[in-house]
Amino acid sequence: VVFIFKNQSDFSVLQSNLHAVFVWQHSSKMKNDLRYGPTDAFEPFAFPDVKGTEDDRRLTELGSIYDHARRNWMLAEDLGLTKFYRHYHDSDDVDPRIVSLRDLHREIDLAVAHAYGWDDLDLGHGFHEVPYLPENDSVRFTVSEPARIEVLHRLALLNKERYEEEVAKG
Repeated sequence: VVFIFKNQSDFSVLQSNLHAVFVWQHSSKMKNDLRYGPTDAFEPFAFPDVKGTEDDRRLTELGSIYDHARRNWMLAEDLGLTKFYRHYHDSDDVDPRIVSLRDLHREIDLAVAHAYGWDDLDLGHGFHEVPYLPENDSVRFTVSEPARIEVLHRLALLNKERYEEEVAKG
């Protein structure tokens, strides 16, 4: 799936763990691999309404920084995305560049939560075992399990609210 956006704020949202938990909940899988289907993961996802706001500018800035830093690391190491994320999710990898990318990803998640108005949500970033991956490969640098459940709940409510608004408008 290829997405073309005019700025990096949408990139930030799609890179966020808030989107990732939605995707893992709603997408189909083949064996243990995620199948990102636009009709399952993209179209029903309720993006934060930020166009032209300070949140939009912040997400654009963070997305650009993250994209460049990740690309520079991959070029320097001559590795692709899959191997990058093996390093990223490895708690033993303390390469300052990887640690910095984790910190930046945390900032993206916090900025996305802020864009939704969810400043009260403790995302609990760290290395957590996630329930949707096999036991031998289930630890990820991500939000905590309580945060994951709460994000799914809030996104479901927002999706329902937006649907009801669309129906009311005809």
